[in-house]
Amino acid sequence: MFIHSQVERINTYDESSRRSKSRLPFSLYFVGILLVLDVLAMIIRWVRVEGDEVTMEQALGGDVLDA
Repeated sequence: MFIHSQVERINTYDESSRRSKSRLPFSLYFVGILLVLDVLAMIIRWVRVEGDEVTMEQALGGDVLDA
């Protein structure tokens, strides 16, 4: 009986600690989503620049007629 009550106490402690841990990283999920969106925006900008075939001189502000 004593061992059974100790096991019950441990089981309830595990469940309560699991519950509190699952609520903790909500802000981490939010930050992760923002980072993913930022990386997607960078990829879209890079693909758009690659699609326009901008040369290094044009990107640095050089004149197109120099070539």
